[in-house]
Amino acid sequence: MKNYLNYTIALATFLGFKFYFEYDSLSAIAIGIFLYWVSALLIRANDSLPIKEFFLSLYALQYLFGAALTYNGLDEYNPIEYQMRVPSTTYFLYVIPVFLSFCLGFNVFSKKYSLAIDRATINLWLIQHPQAPYYFIGIGFLASFTSGIFPSSLNFVIYLLSGFKYVGLFILLISYRTIKPILMALIYGSILISSFKGGMFHDLLTWIIIVSLLIVYRYKPNWKYKIIGMLVFGIFAIFIQSIKSGLREQTWFGNKEASLSLVEDVTKDVTSSNDGLLSMKNLGPNIIRINQGWVLASSLDYVPRVMEHTNGKLLYNYSYAALVPRVFDADKLNVGGHDLVNKYAGREISGETSVALGLFTDAYVDFGAIGAIFCVFLFGLLYGYILNQFFVNSTKYPILILFVTLAFIYPIRPDTDTGSALGNLFKTIILIWIVIRLYPSYFKLTNRNKLNS
Repeated sequence: MKNYLNYTIALATFLGFKFYFEYDSLSAIAIGIFLYWVSALLIRANDSLPIKEFFLSLYALQYLFGAALTYNGLDEYNPIEYQMRVPSTTYFLYVIPVFLSFCLGFNVFSKKYSLAIDRATINLWLIQHPQAPYYFIGIGFLASFTSGIFPSSLNFVIYLLSGFKYVGLFILLISYRTIKPILMALIYGSILISSFKGGMFHDLLTWIIIVSLLIVYRYKPNWKYKIIGMLVFGIFAIFIQSIKSGLREQTWFGNKEASLSLVEDVTKDVTSSNDGLLSMKNLGPNIIRINQGWVLASSLDYVPRVMEHTNGKLLYNYSYAALVPRVFDADKLNVGGHDLVNKYAGREISGETSVALGLFTDAYVDFGAIGAIFCVFLFGLLYGYILNQFFVNSTKYPILILFVTLAFIYPIRPDTDTGSALGNLFKTIILIWIVIRLYPSYFKLTNRNKLNS
């Protein structure tokens, strides 16, 4: 019945955009696919940790939904250098099959309920270690506050440890304990402050969504509250997007400290210059930011017309950089930046701006349209297998399933370069494995027989 609801929503969306909004067929199909995964995300949050659905919803958001809006009127709000460089037919005839192949690969190992949470088992583990969530939260805060005093070579370890505070909160959400609002306010207040100080909001928005999914799992609200929650989050995300550039300008280049008064001043400036926060002059450019397809469209136009396909070299370098520590090869590929976008998408991005090609673009640059279908299938296979391993091993180590959020915090973002995604995924898995191997008795459930008593 739940699957039928997903398909019904997707079909109704397609028909609405095709005939009411008069979108072209491929754009309407793209939006229908996006709504399929969003509805799957909201439905499956009631009885599982829907990381796969969240993963695919984000990819559909930025490659399908955002691109469809762009091709059907919103491209006028883009600066000309960020507009789509190929026709919609060319773009969607590539990206829709590639996205569906990615989904297919994901589903080989990661079945729709593969991350079902055994709440009773986690609660039983918590009886063994009643203070564990607070230890995790304490470690997370300690790592966050001391990150500046360690060498840069330990940055990733510190970043991972700082994420333990979310795992601690998630354990409390999954358990049968009463949640103390002050803890949630403390944890999300800290990331809110750090996000506004640094002008970087990816982590903030991602963790808000993940904790919201676990709240849905715990309380199982009806559709009315889920939709209200989505609308509130959407408004908040648009607000963040609206003030982000102004806030960065003031804090990065204006040497001003982030504060409530600065946020208020930037908001006033945005409101006055754009005829209000809800005007299309403000909404158009900010909504269109969800479109990662502009990079892909640029590469579809540029490769092989100017640059030849790289025949696997790009993904080989990403994989090598992810697996080999820099101490063993100082000359390995540096991830981040914008050099690859300039090279393979024909852009002229300069300064400190960081823009990634993204998985779907990397696959095209390496293997072309047909080869990319098989390439992303293998990536879906890899990600689905890893998700499934977290689930399988959580029968022995119950809270391991909650660490999947740390492992996939980078791969889940479509605008992350593939090298960073793989590097963070592999390093997180290795570090989690080391921690569990060092303290197996702590993470292992030893009083399982009480489940049947």
